Amino acid sequence: TALRGHVDGCRDCWNALVETRWAIAASSRDLLELREFLGPEFRWGIDSSSLLVKDWTASDRKTTAQVHSFYRDTKWYLYNLVLWEASGQRPKYVTSAGTLLDRHRIHTVLDFGAGVGTDALRFCELGLSVLAVDFDNDASSFLRWRSAQRGYQISFVGVDELQSTFLKADMIWALDVLAHLPQPVETVASLLS
Repeated sequence: TALRGHVDGCRDCWNALVETRWAIAASSRDLLELREFLGPEFRWGIDSSSLLVKDWTASDRKTTAQVHSFYRDTKWYLYNLVLWEASGQRPKYVTSAGTLLDRHRIHTVLDFGAGVGTDALRFCELGLSVLAVDFDNDASSFLRWRSAQRGYQISFVGVDELQSTFLKADMIWALDVLAHLPQPVETVASLLS
């Protein structure tokens, strides 16, 4: 906790951390895919965490519509989620869930808040069917592109289509998303129905 506090407050240390994350991620499949997806728009070495904070604080975020607007419009989650995985900082959640998947005979996963598809693609590698739910934004466009590049069939449902779409899955996977929802209980209840 003390080290995290120091790095968060020390600009030189923070910049060194960002630089190190990029260096570690440089040859990863995830980052190579992002570079190919973005083409000439790709920006090496950006501090996506700080850019996310800047986008968040640029407008009021008091209503659900304002929060949704942030997730639809920010382009920095695309980098942030890829770098989190590609730098090795993100735990291997799907691997950790392996025995649970087997024990409950999971065949179809609804990845709620799928983002760039880190977990959705891993579920596909395991031979599971995947429904990815998220905002129609840069991150989900990248997910759809990646799944096509890798030859996977991932069904994508935009958040705005959620109420009018019947979804059936053996498991709902919602990793690092519920804390970001303005109304998490209502959202999860509607998913379960």
